[in-house]
Amino acid sequence: MSVSESEIYEAGMSLPPDVRKHVALRLLESVDPDEAFDLASES
Repeated sequence: MSVSESEIYEAGMSLPPDVRKHVALRLLESVDPDEAFDLASES
């Protein structure tokens, strides 16, 4: 069973804001660790 990008997005948007932020930073870190560090340090 494959999950579409839009299904993942919708599932993510149903999470509480603090959980979404944590997941977003982890996803960003998986593709650009330096940018994730910069964004995390700003918050």
